Amino acid sequence: LPRPLFPPAFALALDCGLWGMAVSCARGEYARKEEGGMGAYFIENTRFIHAAIAGILPAAFGCLLAFRTGIGWATALTALAIVPLAALWFTRFCAKRIGGLTGDTLGAANEIGETLVLLTFYCYHAS
Repeated sequence: LPRPLFPPAFALALDCGLWGMAVSCARGEYARKEEGGMGAYFIENTRFIHAAIAGILPAAFGCLLAFRTGIGWATALTALAIVPLAALWFTRFCAKRIGGLTGDTLGAANEIGETLVLLTFYCYHAS
């Protein structure tokens, strides 16, 4: 990855990772209903509208980066498309394997989203 793309890549990765968490919260259910935990409040109270609003910042930021830096529209749009899809897949995976989401799986959704954005940058800009 070219050095000038490090700041926009990492900034967009952080934004999209958090967006992925919001998507997972909106679509998932809490796995340990009887115990409660750190993630229970977020998972039980996040709705689709919250995830949609959370997606505005990464979308605006991705468009700004595509316009003002050399990342290109394809990189930004691919990153913005892949993160919510991966979050939905991961939420479904967690529902099948452990019965829902926990705070730890939300952290994993964040890391998956960030990693996918960085891989997108690498695939488009590796030299």
